[in-house]
Amino acid sequence: MSPFNVDPVWTHVSLRVPLYTPLYDPDQVPDRTTAGGGWAAVGVAAGVGVGTGVLVGVGLTIAGFTHQFFPGLGAPNLGWGLAVVVAIAVVATSNAVNLTDGVDGLAASCTSLVLVGIAIIAVMRGDLSVAILAAALAGSVTAFLLFNWFPARVFMGDAGSLALGSAIVALSAELHLIWLLPVLGIVFVIEAASVVVNVTAIRRFGTRVLRASPIHHHFEELGLREQRLVAAFAATAAVGAAITVLFARVAGPAT
Repeated sequence: MSPFNVDPVWTHVSLRVPLYTPLYDPDQVPDRTTAGGGWAAVGVAAGVGVGTGVLVGVGLTIAGFTHQFFPGLGAPNLGWGLAVVVAIAVVATSNAVNLTDGVDGLAASCTSLVLVGIAIIAVMRGDLSVAILAAALAGSVTAFLLFNWFPARVFMGDAGSLALGSAIVALSAELHLIWLLPVLGIVFVIEAASVVVNVTAIRRFGTRVLRASPIHHHFEELGLREQRLVAAFAATAAVGAAITVLFARVAGPAT
């Protein structure tokens, strides 16, 4: 079980500093020479993001969360390697959640389900601090979803999506489940991977694999209604969270 005063510190850090990675479908964003301050601003923001990930990773390492479950290997001690893993995970997950925030209710619904999964695991393991934080965030995002559902009246934006992605990493690491993030956040992985694949295909081969990316825009181009799209993605997020909960139950507490 983690000390009660640890979670607020690292979650506070992860919630306060937004991250940015310049990886988008080139036809879907404005020219960076006239928007967002150009590449210099992108570099500064990316540097801040990496720095934040390092701070979160160092904090978790000092706090003793270095044993992380890996299927088939138990919970090996990563030592200071955890700081590197967490830094990468913070940048990747926060930006993946940000990419998912492209349809009314999509990021909020998927994020709330992931946080519910984290809260359930924390309760099973008796980790009160993680359970409280995850439940509070899940409740907040669910309440936000009432206003963010199609047609949205309130929008999450970078400040919300990037922060929530960072919080998911911090809470998962405190439950010793950072290696299961790709399963827990399966929708975010698919969204980010679709951008990588499509952008790579466009830049290297001059062709598209998807009509648009992230992949939810591809389904929109195919004529899928927003409500059905969000429902399908949320169902996928629920499956990923359920699988992670089941694995955590079988794995038991970290030693």
